[in-house]
Amino acid sequence: MNSIRDALVSSVIALPANLLQHQCDRPTRPRCRTRSRQATPQPLNGAMKKHSDAGHTREAESLFKAYEEYAKTLRTWFVAYGIGGPVLLLTNETVRGTVAASGSAQLIGGAFLAAVAAQVGLAFINKTVLWANYFAELRPELASTRRYRFAAWVAEQYWLDVLVDIASMGLFGWATWTAFAIITRVA
Repeated sequence: MNSIRDALVSSVIALPANLLQHQCDRPTRPRCRTRSRQATPQPLNGAMKKHSDAGHTREAESLFKAYEEYAKTLRTWFVAYGIGGPVLLLTNETVRGTVAASGSAQLIGGAFLAAVAAQVGLAFINKTVLWANYFAELRPELASTRRYRFAAWVAEQYWLDVLVDIASMGLFGWATWTAFAIITRVA
């Protein structure tokens, strides 16, 4: 049983690096007319100039690239932690029995899963919104429709990412603290 747990722990620790490598290997899409949180800013004509077609400076593009890497890393760690936490609690028979006997196991598991679901939901929203912005870039006549204007507005709402990230950290923190308190009370 310990070898299985050790293998799971090592795979969960390696997970973020593997996911980041996979994500970084994907080709980037051209930037749309609106500021986006996920697409890498690049001039539409592909030439590197002091100012791109949308007026972004090289400094802004460099800062966005750093932000993009941190955002990917944070989301990857959130998902890894949300899966790894319950795995660690469930693979040790003593810990599993202690947490189950406390009556809080479903709440703890639910908090981990809710935080992961929030991150996956946010990724889905960002993906959908950015696709709409990309499509509006390809078909400019669509950019003035309500659906695509709404997608452009959502793409600029950074507070949505911050709110979901804070909620995820809160859920993970509560679940971790509650499980730790249960385990240490009995030990």
